[in-house]
Amino acid sequence: MQADILKTVLSPMYIQKVLDSQYKLNNINNVILIRSSSNDIYRIITEDNQYIFKIFNLGKTFKDLEFEIEYMLYLNCNNILVSFPLKTISNKHFIYIDYPEGTKLAILTSYIKGRKLEYISNDIYLFGRNVAKFHKVSNSFLIPTVKQKKYNIFEILHEKKVIIENFLRQYHYQYFNFFSNFSNNLLSLRNIKFSEGYYHNDLHTDNTRKIDNGIYLFDFDFSGYGYLIYELSVFKWSCIINNKINIWKNFIKGYKSILAVNAQELEYMYYFVAIRDIIVMSFYLNRINIIGHKAINSTYINERMKFLKNINKQIAKRS
Repeated sequence: MQADILKTVLSPMYIQKVLDSQYKLNNINNVILIRSSSNDIYRIITEDNQYIFKIFNLGKTFKDLEFEIEYMLYLNCNNILVSFPLKTISNKHFIYIDYPEGTKLAILTSYIKGRKLEYISNDIYLFGRNVAKFHKVSNSFLIPTVKQKKYNIFEILHEKKVIIENFLRQYHYQYFNFFSNFSNNLLSLRNIKFSEGYYHNDLHTDNTRKIDNGIYLFDFDFSGYGYLIYELSVFKWSCIINNKINIWKNFIKGYKSILAVNAQELEYMYYFVAIRDIIVMSFYLNRINIIGHKAINSTYINERMKFLKNINKQIAKRS
C-alpha cells in the first residue's frame, strides 16, 4: 500500500522546466524556494527581471482564483499598485501543476523590489491612505454573482472555532470553557449589519512593499466580499502582535483622510481582532501534522489564550 503524502515540495530544477514550457521568460538564471507553507513561493531570477511563482495548496479552487485574478487586474487597471499574474504562452493567467497528492493551481507575478513597511508614523499614515484609496476603487468593482467570492467571516469563525475546541479538548482542556464561551460571544455579532464591500482581508505589513512611487499590495488569497471592520481589524491585530498599538492611530488617521469610517462599527474592532487571532491560530493547528507538535506547544497555546483573555477585557471595558 502506498503511504499517504502530506505535502510534496517541487525542486527548483523542476520548477524551471515548468516555467520554460509555460511562460516566455528570458533565460532563467536561478529559482529559489522562499517559503513552503500552505502555499509554495519561489523567486525566479532571469537575465533581465525577477518574478514570484506561487503554487497554491490543494484547497484553492479555480472559481476563487478566477475571482482573485479579475480583482487584481481590475485594481491594476485603476492605478492601484498590486502584484498581479502574468499571462502564459497560451494567454492564461494561471497554470495547473500535477503533484502526487493532486493537481494544484499556480500563478507567476512580477517581483516587487521595495522594502516591507515599518511600524513608523510616516509609513503607517501612508499605508492608511493607500488602503483607503484601494477601498475607494474597490467600491466600483462589479463582478457577476456567479463569480462572486464571499468572505463570510462568521462562517469562517465557526469552522475555526471547532478546530480549536477539538484541540483544546484533547490537549489543553483548562482553556476549553473560556474559549468556547468567548467564541460563542463573538459569533453573536453575526446578527449585526456591518458595512460590506470587496476587500483584501489580509492587510498587514508582510503583504506590502514600499517603493518610490507608492505602496504595493499583494497576496490576495483571502480577498472577497466581506466586512470593512474585519479588513481594518487585521491591521490593528498586527499592531498589537508587534507591540506597536500606538501606531494604529496613524493608520486610521491616514485612512480617514480619504474615506470616512462608521464610528459605531469601530466600537466592535476588538471583537474582530479576536476573530483574526482565532483564524491565525486555527491555521497552525490545522497544519500540526506538517509543522509538528513541538511548534504548537504549551507556550504557544498559553500565549494565544492570554491574548484572547486580554482582548476580552478590552471588549468588557467598552460594553
